[in-house]
Amino acid sequence: MSCEDGNSEVNDSSQTQALVEALDRALPQTQCRQCSYADCRSYAAAIARSGESIDRCPPGGESTRAILAVLTGVKPETLVPLHPPVQHRIAVVEESECIGCVKCIKACPVDAIVGAAGMMHSVVAEWCTGCELCMPVCPTDCIAMRDVDTADAVSAASALKRYRHRSARLAQSGDDDVTRGYVALETLTPDNLERDIAAALKRRRS
Repeated sequence: MSCEDGNSEVNDSSQTQALVEALDRALPQTQCRQCSYADCRSYAAAIARSGESIDRCPPGGESTRAILAVLTGVKPETLVPLHPPVQHRIAVVEESECIGCVKCIKACPVDAIVGAAGMMHSVVAEWCTGCELCMPVCPTDCIAMRDVDTADAVSAASALKRYRHRSARLAQSGDDDVTRGYVALETLTPDNLERDIAAALKRRRS
């Protein structure tokens, strides 16, 4: 391999990394896994390195996809319009039905649910990204989603900061109980996640 070839590979790697960073910043940072990736950054990396579709972020909607298209060079005329429009929602716990199992607390990627074992839990509205990951793990279906004004939605920068703080804490704690609750979400694939959320809502409203 020539020196020139080696420099080319380094430059390509640097360019790819820069693209990952730009794509990640463009994503809403809900960490909802609806794209089928573990988090927003993993999806950004898949777009940059594997040519993954830019159509896999429902929370981001048209505005996010438009930015992803510019960053990746996708022609706008090739994109199919996304429907329905994005509506920001937050989780709400029916406290009278909460048994304090802490499963939703372990599931929340941004620590937006507070409470303790055996005590009722509550959602901190200004921290909730609306990812809905708390719903499938709730054994009493006491969590529902409520529409809120998009202007009140948590900022991507704030959500990302909380997500990184939580991830670092879990990585350092070595607490099997905490980690087990978090890793258990990996068993929720995009296919059954949507089904389980719908089923939980149906039971909650019946």
